[in-house]
Amino acid sequence: MRTLSERQLNRALLARQMLLGRANAPLTKIVERMGGVQSQYAPSSYIGLWTRLARFERAHLTRALERRALVQGTLMRGTIHVVSSRDYWPLAAGIGADRRTWWLRATRHQISEREIAAVADRVRALLADGPRRRRDLVAELGVTTTVWNGVGGWVHLLRVPPSGTWERRSADLYGLAEDWLGGSPEVTQDEGVELLIRRYLGGELLDLPRAPLPGADVPAPVAFLPTWDATLLVHARRTQILPERFRPMLFDTKTPHSAPTFLVDGQVAGTWNHEGDRVRLSPFEPLPRAARRAIDDEARHLAAWLA
Repeated sequence: MRTLSERQLNRALLARQMLLGRANAPLTKIVERMGGVQSQYAPSSYIGLWTRLARFERAHLTRALERRALVQGTLMRGTIHVVSSRDYWPLAAGIGADRRTWWLRATRHQISEREIAAVADRVRALLADGPRRRRDLVAELGVTTTVWNGVGGWVHLLRVPPSGTWERRSADLYGLAEDWLGGSPEVTQDEGVELLIRRYLGGELLDLPRAPLPGADVPAPVAFLPTWDATLLVHARRTQILPERFRPMLFDTKTPHSAPTFLVDGQVAGTWNHEGDRVRLSPFEPLPRAARRAIDDEARHLAAWLA
């Protein structure tokens, strides 16, 4: 049995998340390899793809959403994800029952399952003629925000472009998934769970066929990650992509989603923000001179892309 060192685990995660060098692959394949792209804040998905995909332009993701090769919906962890249209139905089927159970428990059963299912039927009727804005749907339904946030467990809803894109960041235009994707294939919960597990194992560093396991000495380039990047949310401790001494500086009760960060030698070394025409850096500790030059260079590229 081969036991990977912490640094080998780190390099394997970086390789499987396309952070050892930008990938040359179709956008949909990259999204699937990532296990979906967290998109609670729309620009985050664009920045996360820019740092992983060669020659990525903002229009590429917007166009893929418009053409329905990618879709945006509430999925894993009850949060918004961009996934491929091929992955959407299995993932929705895999998490659906647990999502409904969790929501009923979290709301202390303030509304019964029968009542929320009835609201879902009304949502289907309201969306029968096409996508509509959230505020209009909530007003016509006469429901609370809590009920609206839960109803997606009983009716498959997608954020329809241009909402939830770089160009219009509020993800407030909803459509029925079966309408947007041209039907809903029969997928069992077990089939969905199987896909979900395979997607997650692809980043969990287990010994999968053809999955990269680079050596500990492979150099890791500087990389900029956005807010909500699942690499930090999911893998932080096992691979030390986020050193433990920096964790309180990045995650707390006010920022459970993290902040925009940059990596040096495969580990978070500080945060960044975009101000005017510059990307400003806030290192957690003094940086080696050579690393600082590489960071400044990548920051200039990111600033130009953001502009």
